[in-house]
Amino acid sequence: MEKVINILSSIHLDSIDCTKSMRELIKHKKDEISIKEKVIDQNTIDRLQPLIHDHSQESDLRFVIFYTILTYHRINVSPTKYNEFVDIYKNYFNTEEYPLMWIVYAHYYNNINIHQKAIENAEQALRVIPNHQGVKQTYADFIAIALEHEEDIPDSIIDKALNQIEEEIKANNNYAKYYCTKGRLLYHQNPTKESFCEARELILKAIDIEDPSRPDFEIRKTQYYYYLMEIKTKESSRVQIQEFKTTLDSEMAKTKELLDSEMKKTKELLANEISNTKDLLDAQRSKYLEILAFFASMVAIVISTVINAQQPNKTFNESSSLLLILAGVLIMSYGGLRVLFSYNKEEGIESKTYLVLFLSILLIIAGFFIGNFVQAKPLFFSSFFFG
Repeated sequence: MEKVINILSSIHLDSIDCTKSMRELIKHKKDEISIKEKVIDQNTIDRLQPLIHDHSQESDLRFVIFYTILTYHRINVSPTKYNEFVDIYKNYFNTEEYPLMWIVYAHYYNNINIHQKAIENAEQALRVIPNHQGVKQTYADFIAIALEHEEDIPDSIIDKALNQIEEEIKANNNYAKYYCTKGRLLYHQNPTKESFCEARELILKAIDIEDPSRPDFEIRKTQYYYYLMEIKTKESSRVQIQEFKTTLDSEMAKTKELLDSEMKKTKELLANEISNTKDLLDAQRSKYLEILAFFASMVAIVISTVINAQQPNKTFNESSSLLLILAGVLIMSYGGLRVLFSYNKEEGIESKTYLVLFLSILLIIAGFFIGNFVQAKPLFFSSFFFG
């Protein structure tokens, strides 16, 4: 035991002697063994590590050595060595006897980016050791890390982490890391310009009040600057994305308006084309009907002439009267068909249609007048046709 104490005494654990430090660590009054002087090195670890295997030593003492070496690797940011060390000795100490093993496992999973498992183990430590300052900070820190890796963390968990940090700031307002962790949580919970400004002020405060006597002073300040740059980068990206989204929405609105305008023009053009095509088809139909009616009239006149020629008892006036009336009726039918198929409300009835109808009426009147009031006078062509 004396040999062990002599070795540990050279590490200068906090400001109290080695034996008290070990006992208080086991009682969970302090989770982190701060190395005040950079006197611990690989040679010291090589001397301490075999003692963990020495079962003749007290179990509590062996755990302190185990935790001391892990703390050294964590302070010096050696996650690979940390995890390798845990893999070797994790079966030596259980969580029931040594609840700080939950924190050991939390760091273990955090080192390999399994953030949900890290949070679960930190929550177990917080449940078993609810008033432990280091456990509260570690729990909040892992929530912040998970958010930085874009893990889906409920707001209730983030609020719980913020409450833990607020309690620790009230208990010790000179511990820089609390402010940095709080700033990271605030920004990632609700990334806005306001939360960014508050987070930046908190991290800058952590930089200002960090204890320069700590052996990991430079490492911590570097971490703070890294977190500051990270939230600055994310805020800048958020603003750029927001500006891009605004520009995109504006361009999409303009494009939609342009498309709607073009669509309206296209519909109008298509409607005009359909109307013009319909008018053209109607005109063609009317033309064909007119031609058909004309030929039908000619055929009817020819047939009527032939029929009259075969009836010698008919006088010239009677035959002429019938032909004129027939021609008038046919022309009137032709005009009526034209009005029926080509009538347009906007343009009305063409003047030539009125002329055709008027001519047909004249022919009918002339035929009626000749047949009833004109005395028949045989002519050469009448004797030729009617004998």
